Amino acid sequence: MGIHDHIPSESDMNHFRSRIGEEVFQIIMAILVLLFQMVGILTGATICTDGTLLEAFANFRGCNYMGNCCYCMACPSSMLDHLEQEVNQTIDEIEQEDTLSKVLNITIQCPRPSVIEKMKKAIEQKKKKVVDADIGLCKILRIKITRNPIDGWQEQLSYLEHLCNTELKIPDGYGIDILSSALTRNSETNQLTYCCPKASKDVEARTGYRRNTQTGKIEAVFGYKAVIMTVVEKILGIEVPVMAGTGPGNISEAKTYIEVSKRLKQYVPFQTKYEIWIQDMTMKRYIRMYEVKELSQSLITILVEKIGAGKLY
Repeated sequence: MGIHDHIPSESDMNHFRSRIGEEVFQIIMAILVLLFQMVGILTGATICTDGTLLEAFANFRGCNYMGNCCYCMACPSSMLDHLEQEVNQTIDEIEQEDTLSKVLNITIQCPRPSVIEKMKKAIEQKKKKVVDADIGLCKILRIKITRNPIDGWQEQLSYLEHLCNTELKIPDGYGIDILSSALTRNSETNQLTYCCPKASKDVEARTGYRRNTQTGKIEAVFGYKAVIMTVVEKILGIEVPVMAGTGPGNISEAKTYIEVSKRLKQYVPFQTKYEIWIQDMTMKRYIRMYEVKELSQSLITILVEKIGAGKLY
C-alpha cells in the first residue's frame, strides 16, 4: 500500500461484509483464526462469548412482525365509503359535547393471519385480555374536525376526496385538518393501498431485552444482536475475537452461540471445555454452575427452564 492509497476504515469493512454476506465473512474469519493457531498465538483454551444489542437507525413503531409487504398493502374497496357519514357523526359529537374539535380515526386490522396469531400468543403470555377485533389494529387515517378551520383546509379536503374517489360535503362553520395518513390511491389502477404505520423503516430490526447494569431493570432495545466469541490468552494478555453471529434483536443468544461455535470448529480444531456461569443480580456477581465438554440445544433448553423456574441453585 502506497502513501497515497486509501486506508481502509470501519465503514469499508461494513460495506465489505454486507456485500459478501455473513457466511463468507465467518469463513474468512475462521481461516484467519486457524493461521494464528498454527503459529501458536491462539490456543483456544479459554473461549468467552457475549451478546450485545445494537440500536437500529430507525424508531420502533409498535410491531415486531413487520416485513417488506407492510409498505404497500391493499385496502378493502369499501374502506372509505362511509367517511362522510363518520365525519357528520363526529360533528354531532362536537355539538353535543360542546367542544372545539374532535379527532376521527379510521382503523384497519392487520391482514396477515400469521402475524395476528403471533400477537395473540404474545398477549396470552403477558396474561392480558384483549378483544380479537382489537389485535393488530392500526390507525391509517386521522382527521381533526374543528370549528376553527385552518387556512387552506380545502386543499386537505381535496386530498380526502381523491382518496375516497367521491365528493365530500363538510357543514358550514367546520373544517378538517389531516393529522396523519398512511393511504395512497394509485392513479392508474385506482387501487387504495396503505403503508402500515406500525412498521418501522427498518423491517429487519426487532426488539431485544437486556438488563441495565446500573439499575438492574430490564430494558428494551430495538435493533440487532451480535453474539461474539473471543479467545483469551492469559500468557500473552490478549483477548481476540474469533467468530461472530448477528441477527435481529430478539434472536436467541444461546442458539446463535451454538451455531457460530459449530462454524468455528469446521475450520479450527480448538479443544475447549465449557463452563456455565449465571449472573446473580442480588449479589452483583457471577456464579459458576456447570462444566461440560460440549454444548447442545437440549442442554440450553434445560438451563433456560431451570432459570425460569428459579431452580438453578
